[in-house]
Amino acid sequence: MSTEANKGLYSRWFEEVVNQGNMALADELLAPDYVLHFPGMPGPVDREAHKQLLMAFRTGFPDWHESVDEVIAEGDKVVIRVTGTGTHQQGFKAFPQPTAACGRRGWVSAGSRTGASPSPGPSMMLWG
Repeated sequence: MSTEANKGLYSRWFEEVVNQGNMALADELLAPDYVLHFPGMPGPVDREAHKQLLMAFRTGFPDWHESVDEVIAEGDKVVIRVTGTGTHQQGFKAFPQPTAACGRRGWVSAGSRTGASPSPGPSMMLWG
Protein backbone atom coordinates (compact mmCIF):
# COMPACT_ATOMS: atom_id res chain seq x y z
CA MET A 1 0.00 0.00 0.00
CA SER A 2 1.36 3.43 -0.91
CA THR A 3 2.10 6.08 1.71
CA GLU A 4 -0.75 8.23 0.37
CA ALA A 5 -3.16 5.30 0.48
CA ASN A 6 -2.13 4.63 4.10
CA LYS A 7 -2.77 8.26 5.02
CA GLY A 8 -6.19 8.11 3.38
CA LEU A 9 -7.03 4.91 5.23
CA TYR A 10 -6.54 6.48 8.65
CA SER A 11 -8.20 9.76 7.69
CA ARG A 12 -11.18 7.73 6.51
CA TRP A 13 -11.20 5.84 9.83
CA PHE A 14 -11.59 9.05 11.83
CA GLU A 15 -14.13 10.69 9.53
CA GLU A 16 -16.40 7.77 8.71
CA VAL A 17 -16.04 5.41 11.68
CA VAL A 18 -15.22 7.65 14.66
CA ASN A 19 -17.24 10.71 13.60
CA GLN A 20 -20.13 9.10 11.72
CA GLY A 21 -20.33 5.78 13.57
CA ASN A 22 -20.08 3.60 10.45
CA MET A 23 -19.32 0.27 12.17
CA ALA A 24 -19.70 -1.65 8.89
CA LEU A 25 -16.73 0.29 7.58
CA ALA A 26 -14.83 -0.60 10.76
CA ASP A 27 -15.20 -4.24 9.74
CA GLU A 28 -13.83 -3.38 6.31
CA LEU A 29 -10.87 -1.33 7.57
CA LEU A 30 -9.90 -3.46 10.57
CA ALA A 31 -8.53 -6.90 9.82
CA PRO A 32 -9.54 -9.80 12.04
CA ASP A 33 -6.14 -9.63 13.79
CA TYR A 34 -6.42 -5.86 14.46
CA VAL A 35 -5.06 -4.62 17.81
CA LEU A 36 -5.59 -1.29 19.62
CA HIS A 37 -3.21 -0.18 22.39
CA PHE A 38 -5.11 2.51 24.29
CA PRO A 39 -4.20 4.35 27.51
CA GLY A 40 -6.38 3.34 30.44
CA MET A 41 -7.24 -0.06 29.00
CA PRO A 42 -5.92 -3.09 30.90
CA GLY A 43 -4.40 -4.53 27.73
CA PRO A 44 -4.64 -4.56 23.94
CA VAL A 45 -8.15 -4.37 22.46
CA ASP A 46 -9.25 -6.47 19.49
CA ARG A 47 -11.50 -5.40 16.63
CA GLU A 48 -14.83 -6.30 18.25
CA ALA A 49 -13.90 -4.74 21.61
CA HIS A 50 -12.79 -1.53 19.84
CA LYS A 51 -16.12 -1.31 18.02
CA GLN A 52 -17.96 -1.79 21.33
CA LEU A 53 -15.79 0.92 22.93
CA LEU A 54 -16.59 3.31 20.07
CA MET A 55 -20.33 2.65 20.35
CA ALA A 56 -20.26 3.19 24.13
CA PHE A 57 -18.26 6.39 23.64
CA ARG A 58 -20.71 7.66 21.01
CA THR A 59 -23.55 7.02 23.48
CA GLY A 60 -21.85 9.02 26.24
CA PHE A 61 -20.67 11.77 23.85
CA PRO A 62 -23.16 11.71 20.94
CA ASP A 63 -21.79 14.90 19.36
CA TRP A 64 -18.13 13.83 19.63
CA HIS A 65 -16.01 14.84 16.63
CA GLU A 66 -12.36 14.09 15.90
CA SER A 67 -10.65 16.53 13.54
CA VAL A 68 -7.58 15.22 11.77
CA ASP A 69 -5.15 18.11 12.14
CA GLU A 70 -2.03 16.54 10.66
CA VAL A 71 -1.04 13.25 9.05
CA ILE A 72 2.59 12.15 8.75
CA ALA A 73 3.42 8.91 6.97
CA GLU A 74 6.47 6.96 5.95
CA GLY A 75 6.17 3.50 4.48
CA ASP A 76 3.56 1.55 6.43
CA LYS A 77 3.65 3.81 9.50
CA VAL A 78 1.29 6.73 10.03
CA VAL A 79 1.11 9.31 12.83
CA ILE A 80 -2.04 11.40 13.10
CA ARG A 81 -2.60 14.50 15.22
CA VAL A 82 -6.25 14.78 16.19
CA THR A 83 -8.41 17.15 18.17
CA GLY A 84 -11.60 15.77 19.65
CA THR A 85 -14.50 17.74 21.08
CA GLY A 86 -17.92 16.81 22.38
CA THR A 87 -20.48 17.10 25.14
CA HIS A 88 -20.76 14.46 27.86
CA GLN A 89 -24.50 13.73 27.79
CA GLN A 90 -24.79 10.22 29.27
CA GLY A 91 -22.75 7.98 31.54
CA PHE A 92 -19.54 6.59 30.12
CA LYS A 93 -17.24 4.18 32.00
CA ALA A 94 -15.59 6.04 34.90
CA PHE A 95 -17.77 9.11 34.26
CA PRO A 96 -21.30 8.00 35.19
CA GLN A 97 -22.81 11.48 35.39
CA PRO A 98 -22.84 13.90 32.49
CA THR A 99 -20.57 16.87 32.99
CA ALA A 100 -20.10 19.42 30.25
CA ALA A 101 -18.32 20.07 26.98
CA CYS A 102 -14.89 18.53 26.84
CA GLY A 103 -12.11 17.80 24.41
CA ARG A 104 -8.77 16.20 23.82
CA ARG A 105 -5.80 16.82 21.62
CA GLY A 106 -3.23 14.19 20.92
CA TRP A 107 -1.30 11.98 18.57
CA VAL A 108 -2.33 8.55 17.34
CA SER A 109 0.34 6.36 15.81
CA ALA A 110 -0.61 3.54 13.51
CA GLY A 111 0.87 0.84 11.39
CA SER A 112 -0.60 -0.98 8.44
CA ARG A 113 0.83 -4.47 8.32
CA THR A 114 0.04 -5.24 4.69
CA GLY A 115 0.85 -8.77 3.70
CA ALA A 116 1.00 -9.91 7.34
CA SER A 117 -2.73 -10.35 7.70
CA PRO A 118 -4.95 -13.22 6.60
CA SER A 119 -7.60 -10.70 5.56
CA PRO A 120 -7.72 -9.20 2.06
CA GLY A 121 -7.20 -5.66 3.38
CA PRO A 122 -4.58 -3.99 5.51
CA SER A 123 -4.33 -4.83 9.19
CA MET A 124 -4.45 -1.57 11.12
CA MET A 125 -2.82 -1.28 14.54
CA LEU A 126 -3.42 1.84 16.62
CA TRP A 127 -1.66 3.31 19.63
CA GLY A 128 -3.88 6.01 21.17
